[in-house]
Amino acid sequence: MIQILLATYNGEKYLANLLDSLVAQTYQYWELLIHDDGSVDKTFDVLLSYQERYSDRIKILDDGIVMGNARDNFAHLLTISTADYVMFCDQDDVWLPEKIEKTFHKMQELEHCHGSLPILVHTDLMVVDESLVCIASSMFDYQGLNKSTKGLLQVLAKNSVTGCTMMVNRQAILVSTPILPSAIMHDWWMAANVVKVGGVVEFVDEALIHYRQHSVNSVGAKKQSFIGFFGIVFRHIFDRKMRNRTWLQAKSIDPTLNYFIFYREKFSITLKNLIKK
Repeated sequence: MIQILLATYNGEKYLANLLDSLVAQTYQYWELLIHDDGSVDKTFDVLLSYQERYSDRIKILDDGIVMGNARDNFAHLLTISTADYVMFCDQDDVWLPEKIEKTFHKMQELEHCHGSLPILVHTDLMVVDESLVCIASSMFDYQGLNKSTKGLLQVLAKNSVTGCTMMVNRQAILVSTPILPSAIMHDWWMAANVVKVGGVVEFVDEALIHYRQHSVNSVGAKKQSFIGFFGIVFRHIFDRKMRNRTWLQAKSIDPTLNYFIFYREKFSITLKNLIKK
């Protein structure tokens, strides 16, 4: 069984598109576990209608708890999940039909090679606009992201794992929970903790999801440019809150980390990716 975790909040506009794409998956042995974070639109009505139609595989965790943000909402869902394999789902995307099947196939390959190690598999994304018109066929090329994982320092300095593409095994969940308040997002936190203990983070070089961009994205895909690079440098130098957030997350995962080595790596990766792009 693969459990898919869906954290929702005021997502009625695109939610049906997402749910239809899950139902249409070529791999059908999955269960969808949903927690809504206090939506005030018709999100819950949409969820209820799909739960009624697919009661054997769609479960709503209606506990009245409001987490306040996507990170904590996913962390809450993780505490409820029980499956050997878990995926994460954003309310506004569209999954391509073979997303689960191809991701799970890679997971099985890696488990055959690496036994009981913590394993995280993630994929590329197609960046699309609100109407699902393609902006970029590869988010990794669009943003100049690293496709390979080379050590903990790299992962702490620059996240290239997008939550809605992830599949993790139970061992990966065990080594990365609880997700502490110092975490910026659940995907970054989990990837770093898997690498920290010698686990496997593997990239599937295929876009298996339409990553919808609109005005209220929680994170989103931003094209890299030299102007954007210097903006990042400026913010991390002069914006104490942003600087402290990234450092606090890194330090809580690796207490031995040196501040200046961390930021040298952070800016070096960003600049190399920009030049490469």
